[in-house]
Amino acid sequence: MLWLENPGNYYTPWRPTVIAHGPDIFVIDAVLNTTEGPRDCLIAAQFSHPVIDNSIGNVFDVTVTDLNNDGKPDLLVTNNGEIGSLYAYEVPTDFRSGDFKRHSIATGFKPGKSGTGKGAPGAAMPVYPNTKVNASKPSILLSGDDDGKAYYLEPVSNEPSDWLYSMMMFFGCR
Repeated sequence: MLWLENPGNYYTPWRPTVIAHGPDIFVIDAVLNTTEGPRDCLIAAQFSHPVIDNSIGNVFDVTVTDLNNDGKPDLLVTNNGEIGSLYAYEVPTDFRSGDFKRHSIATGFKPGKSGTGKGAPGAAMPVYPNTKVNASKPSILLSGDDDGKAYYLEPVSNEPSDWLYSMMMFFGCR
């Protein structure tokens, strides 16, 4: 993983600094709020500080989106292992010091075959049912990864406090 330092102009190349060595590092950049205003934040599935939840095991995927349509960012997270889940975390007003409230969206995913590196589910992606993105909560497309399936999850209601989703498998063996 590299950190590219901006030299302050558009003409000089950015200076790379190695942050971590090794394969399969997942990281995304997101802008999250603090009491001093918005800040860039690197979100990593394999390691980070502070850890917001160490009870769900290995994280596979993280996406920043407004899942409950309350105008604030949430984290859409999958953990990937012998029994995996899809979670939502409400990002606190100041992500550096507040508590991230967890909601279980779907659980019980299992890989078709067990073994090293096998797990389910995979990546999750929010999708909007119409062109008016802010008109409703997003649905979720979910890769089953090593269960060989794909899922479509729809919010049960548009209430920001309701985190229930209905789930339909649209690809794979039933």
